[in-house]
Amino acid sequence: TVTADYYKGIPGGGYQSFVSTDHLSGAQLVTLRDQLEAEVRDNTLAVIEAAAAFRPDAVIVGNVDCIGMDYIQPLLDAGIPVIHSLGTQRPSFPPERTPRHPLYRPAPASRWVGEEMIAQGHPMERWTVLYPGARTQHFYRLFPPECDRLRILYAGLLLPYKGPQVLLNALFVLASHGVDFTCTLAGDSTDPAFVARMRRVCDENLLADRISFVGFQDRAGLARLFDSHNVFVFPSIVLEAFGIVQVEAMAAGLACVTTATGGGREIVRDGVDGLLVPSSDSVQLADLLCALRDEPTKWRRLQTAGRERALTFSVERSVDVLEDAIEELAAQAREGGRDQHPREGTP
Repeated sequence: TVTADYYKGIPGGGYQSFVSTDHLSGAQLVTLRDQLEAEVRDNTLAVIEAAAAFRPDAVIVGNVDCIGMDYIQPLLDAGIPVIHSLGTQRPSFPPERTPRHPLYRPAPASRWVGEEMIAQGHPMERWTVLYPGARTQHFYRLFPPECDRLRILYAGLLLPYKGPQVLLNALFVLASHGVDFTCTLAGDSTDPAFVARMRRVCDENLLADRISFVGFQDRAGLARLFDSHNVFVFPSIVLEAFGIVQVEAMAAGLACVTTATGGGREIVRDGVDGLLVPSSDSVQLADLLCALRDEPTKWRRLQTAGRERALTFSVERSVDVLEDAIEELAAQAREGGRDQHPREGTP
């Protein structure tokens, strides 16, 4: 295995990371780095030239991993507002590379992401929470699923940090107590051995007929799964920036039981429109699932409240927030960059 020093975003060093590979030599890594840096410079120039020709009211920036940050400051200097959508609490640029300009507006995917970036030292005097926006109209159901037997759904990557093994352990607890249930786990995986182990454990516990693995599902497939289930479990262990699949499931009328890590806590309010469970606590998860079965009135209430809560995080709501930010910054740009409406942590 070869480890080569590799920088991101600043030719000549300054911000360094490291790449380990057993496929490339150190010299090949450096060559690849130089090629990528040349492409980044070309892309930077292309963005600046396109903006100069088009003169947009604002530029919306997303993931900068493959283009860097060097084009943002010239846009700001030209009086063009930049709204930077940030989908992770650990962006690929260090705090000192965060622009400090009245026309630059960080837009983290949740309030939690914004607060985490501030804690890391990113200068974010003014920022706007821009939730990713779920296509709730695609999944919304006027009549929630029946609250009969537990029909549990997991949808997400089948990897340990997403917690599907925690759900399986909870299901084993339910089975040991004679609780009637079925469960479907939907999602792809980059660790087939992990999925094979989960399947094997289900076989060994004689639960293969009650627990199904259906692989990756597109939006239409996910909608069909929502129609045939009544509880959605989101047992993520990692700190999530948001967790949009929870919103989609809630829009379809499934009661959501979630660890609500990171920004996910902004989605579900415990006991109001969903249930919160501590990360990695399969026993507590089993208890909450049993409680739903035993309290159908509460179950239906959570379904209804969760469905309406989901609309708070729709694409349409996020577009409204984005348009408001664009209009505010565009007006500020017309006034020569003076901040007419200073505000901090704008939701």
